Amino acid sequence: MKQVGIMLIIVFLIIASCQAPEKNPSDMESPPPQKIITVASWYDYEINGRPWSIEHATCASRDFPRRTILIVTNIANGKNITCRVNDYIEHPERGIDLSSYAFSRIANLEKGLIMVKIEEAIKPASRRKYATI
Repeated sequence: MKQVGIMLIIVFLIIASCQAPEKNPSDMESPPPQKIITVASWYDYEINGRPWSIEHATCASRDFPRRTILIVTNIANGKNITCRVNDYIEHPERGIDLSSYAFSRIANLEKGLIMVKIEEAIKPASRRKYATI
């Protein structure tokens, strides 16, 4: 009887040691990049009262956080541009406002509004932690 108990313990230990190790959260795959089809408009010179250079590919987004790098593709002609989110837009009918520079690279500014596909290229890095002295 004592030998059966010892054998059961040995079998249990062998089975327990064969289990797959727990995954570290940092090892787990991140969710796939987000893709959205929405209406895009454009802005010129300033956003929220702050001047922006019109020669930069920037945008304001309803669906992506600041510092996210996006690939914006005009659905009508297939042209795309990579731009950086620098602000938030609350407009219910538009998902993104492109700088006039970014908009002009994928459509004529006279269009005003276009349908675009937005793909997340690079997620923003988490906040950096600085040592305090």
